[in-house]
Amino acid sequence: MEAGKKVVIVDKRDVCNGSTAASTSMLQYEIDVPLHQLIEQVGLTIAVSSYQNCEEAIKELKSIIDKIKSDCGFKLQKSIYFTSTKKDISFLKKEFEARKKYGFKVKWLSKVDFEKLGLKAYAGIESASGARMDVYKFANDLLEFNCSQGATIYDRTEIDLIKETDNEIIAKTKNGFTIEADTVIHCTGYESIETVNENIVNLKRDYLIKCVS
Repeated sequence: MEAGKKVVIVDKRDVCNGSTAASTSMLQYEIDVPLHQLIEQVGLTIAVSSYQNCEEAIKELKSIIDKIKSDCGFKLQKSIYFTSTKKDISFLKKEFEARKKYGFKVKWLSKVDFEKLGLKAYAGIESASGARMDVYKFANDLLEFNCSQGATIYDRTEIDLIKETDNEIIAKTKNGFTIEADTVIHCTGYESIETVNENIVNLKRDYLIKCVS
């Protein structure tokens, strides 16, 4: 919208009721691959910049929240990446050293530190760069703001086919309508495995534990 584009959003569900509604609402700069392993996979520059960009995204998100005046309860929050088995301590130590070396604000936590927190863990990495908020509330506020600026939303509308021509991209809905656009951005999350031919996803479960003092 800020780039001056005419924006149309299409969602086969009610908006914000897919991964957004199921989100843990934790904002972390970590990605799926630990930094020290990512360095080995893609090289130092790309790996470190990937983590730095994720860290910066949390700050940028806060600026968007302020701009649209979303009451989503954004709060900076430390996060802990820990292991409950002895065999993973060396792995975690490598990750800690990599993050520390390349400028991330991290602190090493020992088994004693976790005992003070009432948790059973052998070691962990405490990261200062993190936050939490009501993601569902924010997403709705963001869509409402953009609609007030001219965006159009069609939810309960499923795209059945997307094809490219020399001049444009045409998206066809399941009920026969077409959308003509210069650019199409897929925001499908886990459902991308339905549109990508390669087997690139191995889904695992994650959990959120809320500690109330």
